[in-house]
Amino acid sequence: MKRKLIIGLVVLLLVAFTVPAMAALTVDQKNELIDLYKQQAEIMKKIIDVRVKAGLITKEQGDFMKQRIDAMLQYRIQNPDAFGPGCGGFGRGGFWGRWNQQVPNSNNAVPQGFYGPRGGMMGGYSNL
Repeated sequence: MKRKLIIGLVVLLLVAFTVPAMAALTVDQKNELIDLYKQQAEIMKKIIDVRVKAGLITKEQGDFMKQRIDAMLQYRIQNPDAFGPGCGGFGRGGFWGRWNQQVPNSNNAVPQGFYGPRGGMMGGYSNL
């Protein structure tokens, strides 16, 4: 009985230590990811510039978004093999569509962010 237990523990330890080694990124893969993250950040900033020019968001909102993109890029450069904090499965604002309320709207108009004019998937119920 003890022999089976010891063999089982040895196998378990071998599996536990080999899986992380197989999942590690190589230096080339990390560099490729960093280059892709930089390209993604530049595209996102260009999209924000177009939205500012079109009047969909204010310049202050665009600057805030660009600062967040830079912070996200810096995190990804430092941790290329990490997934990041994400949104916890509920999206920004806890599934209530509060993403547009991060930066105050200067003209008191209805927010026009990525989720459209009604403020999110649930139609802006957080404004009740």
